Amino acid sequence: MERGRTLLPRIRLVLLGLLIAGPFLWLFGPALFTRSTFAFRDAAHYYYPLFQWSSQQWSSGQVPLWNPHENCGMPVLADATSSVFYPGKLIFLLPVDFATSYNVYVAAHVLLAAWGVYRLARRWSATPSGAVLGAMAYAFSGSVLFQHCNVVFLIGAAWLPLAVEAADRLLTRRRWLDLLGVALIWAMMVLGGDPQSAYHAALLAVLQAFFRRDSVSHLLGSVGRLGIVAALALALAAVQIVPSARWSSTSQRAVFDSPRSVYEVAAFLLRPAEVRAEGSIVGGLFGRPASGRHDEHIYHFSLGPWRLAELVWPNVSGRMFPVHHRWASTIPAEGRIWTPSIYLGLIPLLLALRRWRLVRGQPQVRWASWVALAGTLASFGWYGLGWIVLELQRGLLGTMPQDIGIGQPVGGLYWALVTVLPGYAMFRFPAKLFIIATLGLSLLAAWGFDDLRHQPARRFTWMTLGLALISLIAGGFTWFMGPIWHAWFSHAPADGMFGPLDLDGSLADLRWSLLQTGLIGTSFWGLMQWRRSSWSFIVVPALLIGTAVDLTVAHHWLVPTAPTSIWQQPGRASQAILSRYPDADHREEFRVFRGTRRGWLPRPWATTPADDRLTVGLQWDVDTMAPKYPLLDGLAQVEAYSTLSSADFMTTLRVARRHGWQRSDGVLEPHRTVLDALGARYFVLPDWAQNPGAEPLTDHGGWEPAVASSVWFNPQAFPRAWIVRDIEVLPPLEHQTPRQLTQRTREVWFFHGRARNLRQQAIIESDRPPVVPTAQPVRARETCHLTLAGAQRVDVHVRLEQPGLLVLSDLYDAGWLAILRDPQGDRIESLPIHRTNRFMRGVWLPAGQHHVSFLYRPRDFYAGAAISVLAWLGAGLVGCWRLRRARPTGPVAPTGPAESAPHNKRCIC
Repeated sequence: MERGRTLLPRIRLVLLGLLIAGPFLWLFGPALFTRSTFAFRDAAHYYYPLFQWSSQQWSSGQVPLWNPHENCGMPVLADATSSVFYPGKLIFLLPVDFATSYNVYVAAHVLLAAWGVYRLARRWSATPSGAVLGAMAYAFSGSVLFQHCNVVFLIGAAWLPLAVEAADRLLTRRRWLDLLGVALIWAMMVLGGDPQSAYHAALLAVLQAFFRRDSVSHLLGSVGRLGIVAALALALAAVQIVPSARWSSTSQRAVFDSPRSVYEVAAFLLRPAEVRAEGSIVGGLFGRPASGRHDEHIYHFSLGPWRLAELVWPNVSGRMFPVHHRWASTIPAEGRIWTPSIYLGLIPLLLALRRWRLVRGQPQVRWASWVALAGTLASFGWYGLGWIVLELQRGLLGTMPQDIGIGQPVGGLYWALVTVLPGYAMFRFPAKLFIIATLGLSLLAAWGFDDLRHQPARRFTWMTLGLALISLIAGGFTWFMGPIWHAWFSHAPADGMFGPLDLDGSLADLRWSLLQTGLIGTSFWGLMQWRRSSWSFIVVPALLIGTAVDLTVAHHWLVPTAPTSIWQQPGRASQAILSRYPDADHREEFRVFRGTRRGWLPRPWATTPADDRLTVGLQWDVDTMAPKYPLLDGLAQVEAYSTLSSADFMTTLRVARRHGWQRSDGVLEPHRTVLDALGARYFVLPDWAQNPGAEPLTDHGGWEPAVASSVWFNPQAFPRAWIVRDIEVLPPLEHQTPRQLTQRTREVWFFHGRARNLRQQAIIESDRPPVVPTAQPVRARETCHLTLAGAQRVDVHVRLEQPGLLVLSDLYDAGWLAILRDPQGDRIESLPIHRTNRFMRGVWLPAGQHHVSFLYRPRDFYAGAAISVLAWLGAGLVGCWRLRRARPTGPVAPTGPAESAPHNKRCIC
């Protein structure tokens, strides 16, 4: 009998676990059990190539510190999304192919998210059934599930509930082990590639301390402990933070003419008067963000307030892919879509709203309620009070928005975070914060589930029935509104990827959305009639299974996959280029420029929908060398997107486009002089674009070009290294504002509007330039060629009859050293590297025969690594010591039921 009582809770936990496993296997089964990989957005064309390249670097015995294949080179650790030192990446050491490891890596964090909410809900007094409901609502919500496309933010979402639970333990018990636990989780979020989530976890912990305060002194003590946690977390993740912090100060995100936050005001005031005249404090803090810059990019991917309807009716806005059903894209104010669904289940939503308490109630309930509200408001981003005022102005007065001197985000919560919190202006994409709202709603749903059995719910159930009946009636009405629907959206703009708006399909999505809510709502109302008599055997299983089915049906389309073979074979353009260079060493001597994607997609796609468009589009991206894919083939690309890009390099490309050539569709491409200097030996362009001076590649190595594309050979491309003797010296820029950067770039590359011949001339920016003799022409007997081109070492053999400047068209970075060696390879001396041609490297050499080695030895990485190693060792020693002291020395008395169930006592209050 006793054995049966012991087994019963375990059986119940297994059954509850199956409720998580069901939707998980349905959604991720194709990726886990077939030869398929995630096919949409960054999951396909960013993280897969980047992580595979990083894994190859580790396999070759190198720490992936420098990526020479993109943007003329860039430090890997500077971009947090590289997540090089995240412990979870140990999974890539398993003896399986990379695609399998990658799929498991992504999917496992969805399970981690579910487990984290389950633990947190149980700690805060939820029953196992309620905790499982909350776990499903969080992990399989649209805002979390769709982050499989952006795995670093999925990692942040997975660790967030565990961070909240660990912070609650610290604030309740105040033990060293708990302090280490919180710091460890915050560090994992940073190392996993999402420092913004770690920032949010710290803010949520401060909010926890506020709600459980007994006095002001108690609150200050709790905040002080959290400050220690933050310092320790920074030390644990210093190997990632220190390089990122150094690089971010030179990136596009750090460039501003007007301060975006109160912390940038001091730096703005310290500028000379003529530089300050380029911007203003009021305009920066309260005006419209500058278009095309990070100031505006901060608010990209904001969640439109009208999308809250998706919480009640799943997919009510229409599915985004594989066929264009998203009728909501016709809303004039609709911006870029971060996640096409924010649905977390109708039952969890209703239960969460029923448990909602902002003023009265238990502290943990009020905390979750405020978190849900704040996360929702912050996710609006661009749609602040300024946006409301401007929309009213345009709608009522008929005047244009620019007539008022305030920006759209002003007055919104995300704008307040950017303006007030230190360093928050470096982040972007407000819709990410709806994950926080989802966490709060999921916890409220767990408690609301437990309240159903004992608290009166008559009004609640009848309101639910009313919502369900309205949805069913509206859904039935859609059967008769086909002509009206076609009239409304017949002129909807087509999507360049997924084709024209499928009017019948979008109406069907709307219809099923209403019917699904109606069916779930009426079923919920019916179950409530049984809640007192058959709660455990009928109501609880039905509600949990119904939620699992509801979320699975609503989001079955959110995890698309494509055959793994697409990533494993070189694309057509890559194959055409690779076939010309059987020796892999020669592939490091040139770069490839791919034309701007805007306006380039195959034109039939915009007029013809197709169910396989995701797979076809993915293959087309591979075939046309879309950014990141060349990493899989070992080819260097002139321009590739990154979360943190060099301001000098990107400004050069932007200025080059302003002076460049125009395609027939009006898109500007960089000036040939710049592409020549960057060593762009091949161009991949639309088939209707004619690049002046380049030759069409007729021999494609047996491969036909991809549809709507062409490959061109550029005979004027510079080698990767060359010698210059005509040198001009400019002082370094003191203030990197957009205008200063643009002016200096024009001066270097397009002096007085005319392109310089940088094969014969070089511009050094230095306050300690080399002593340059009278310029002499480079003679034919002088040579300069690469002998080694690795990721972290580049060797150049030079023979000079007179002193000259060795120019290497790789990105200038303080982490690189230049070593002069004699012909036998022995080191002679270190040479200073000068910033040349805005972003290149230049080394002055005497006459003679030399062997110059460029070595990447970033001090910020070594400093960060040393701090992290010491912090991890210290944390491990303290943890072992505290565990040893906490080990019981004698028999332990049996605990009572209340003590053995911490979720009943250890709440936030």
